[in-house]
Amino acid sequence: MNFNRMPRCLLLLKLFFIGSIQASSILSANEINIYNGDDYTSHSFVEYPQWVDPTIKDNTEALKVGTLEFKFKTNSRSCILLFANDGITSNGETERNQLQLSLVQAGGLKAEFNMGHMDEKSSKEVTIGNRWNDMEWHHVIVTRNYRQVTVSIDGEEGVMVSFGDEDHLKLTAHVRIGGFETSSGFSGCIKDVKYGSGSGTKVQYPRNTKGKVREGCFTECPRNIRNKCKNGGKCLRYFDPDDECKNCQCDCSLTGFSGETCSVEDPIGYLQDKQYITTITESLRSSRVNHVQFRFRTNQPSGLILYHGKSSEYLLIELVDGNIELEMFLETDKISLRLGSGQFHNGEWHSVLVKRQGDKVMLKVDERTIEKVFKYTPQLTCEGQHSKFLFIGGHQNPNSLPKRLNGRKNFNGCLQQVFFKVDGRYQNEERDILQRSSYSNRFRVEGGAINTNSCPVFEQYIRPVEPTTTVTTTQKTDPAVHTDAKRPTFSKNVDPHVEDGKMKTIPVESHSMGPKNRLSQSTVAWITGGICVGSIALILTLACGFYFLRKRYSGQFSAQYKAAAAARGIYQDMVPVDYHATYQGQQPNGHPKRPKASVIL
Repeated sequence: MNFNRMPRCLLLLKLFFIGSIQASSILSANEINIYNGDDYTSHSFVEYPQWVDPTIKDNTEALKVGTLEFKFKTNSRSCILLFANDGITSNGETERNQLQLSLVQAGGLKAEFNMGHMDEKSSKEVTIGNRWNDMEWHHVIVTRNYRQVTVSIDGEEGVMVSFGDEDHLKLTAHVRIGGFETSSGFSGCIKDVKYGSGSGTKVQYPRNTKGKVREGCFTECPRNIRNKCKNGGKCLRYFDPDDECKNCQCDCSLTGFSGETCSVEDPIGYLQDKQYITTITESLRSSRVNHVQFRFRTNQPSGLILYHGKSSEYLLIELVDGNIELEMFLETDKISLRLGSGQFHNGEWHSVLVKRQGDKVMLKVDERTIEKVFKYTPQLTCEGQHSKFLFIGGHQNPNSLPKRLNGRKNFNGCLQQVFFKVDGRYQNEERDILQRSSYSNRFRVEGGAINTNSCPVFEQYIRPVEPTTTVTTTQKTDPAVHTDAKRPTFSKNVDPHVEDGKMKTIPVESHSMGPKNRLSQSTVAWITGGICVGSIALILTLACGFYFLRKRYSGQFSAQYKAAAAARGIYQDMVPVDYHATYQGQQPNGHPKRPKASVIL
């Protein structure tokens, strides 16, 4: 043995273990951050083990059937998401067996494969949905079943079938997620990577990484720049792992401000009487994702804020009795949501966010959120007289709209930061609708020019009523909850200090003295009965205790008294005569005399 080589061997072994420890934080991570930058030149990706084990023999089901799944989150517009092949090139250019998933320009998921050859029969592709780059987690499942490959994302499927010579995909090379050396890479996060041959799957961990790959998901800004966003703006990181975070940006949504640091106040539109805005929204004919957001401020308890669609398919948002109500009817299913405690017309700014993604609808007002799910996954197809228009702030005939209300009025108050988002992008997304309406021909303002200089709405105190919750009008609901046929009555909750939507000037202390603070007759009766029952129980307890104490100690006291009296001779005549006459240490019956008990007086 050459002992001179031992130190070098030990050094190499030490370096190997250090490298393994440093890599374990990434290679064993379930959630991984991949960053390729805005120029997509970093070529960062993660390499996983083979999907198909090359040691499996041909003509076995495990070689021809398998499932792969993972989850991703990204804002990348166009990139390679997943790539796998057989590692064999034909004429040094293309692979014979290849599977690739990518995001195309519109954010759709494009799946394509070659099964043995590059001809029309063996090469297939399909594109599923759009706007999957919306910074939300999405679940992808790829299934191999002989000639058929099925790709689904969040339940939406695309099927590809090969009619070539080969009857299955031979993917014996390593699986790469995020791109490869010569591709435009993906910036985002991946997690829950699982796949296997045959019917089973198991969790997979990276075997190799390249570029800016880190453990976790970098969506929160570093502390040193987290406070750069002003006026309630939120700092977003967009997966940049560097501490200086050149890609960090401020999200100024629903703050009333914009700009790089949310320090520029956005214009305000003051609508009154019959003023409203209309715009064309042809792209809403078929959509999977809808977002609506705006800020409002008003003193009026009711008013139509937004309407889109027709009587059979529509989206309607309005203020009713100081609460925000939303109703969406798609195909044959309708969802109604109501949120508030009757105070949203208090003259303060309130923010509203509505989000539909597939079959889920969410309504958020300020910090309160409710959500409901459609029975089916609908598509919002807009046809008819008003299907191509979006009405903001009112309508020429508000009483003709769905949920027919007698006396429905247009919104009277201030709006700010109004955005209508279609399939992940905002309508005219460079500016909000109020800003665009002042100079763009795509918008029409009815009822005269809108005041954008000030908001003459003042704060006022409004007593809250019981908060409301989610309502689905297509299902059986509580009779107390309103439906289209009969609206709720608030006789028990109406503020006596409000008349016709106008506030009386009253001190806040006047609410402390009212009928609601008085005890009812039934409550008084229960309290009186409880006091009586408790008193009787206490008397019985004391009486029983005194009785048992007297019974226990009465005999003992009597015996002690008699013993003391006998010692003094009080009961001497009661003792037999022969006892005194023959007392010589013996009792008359011949037994030894018992000693006298010592009595302490």
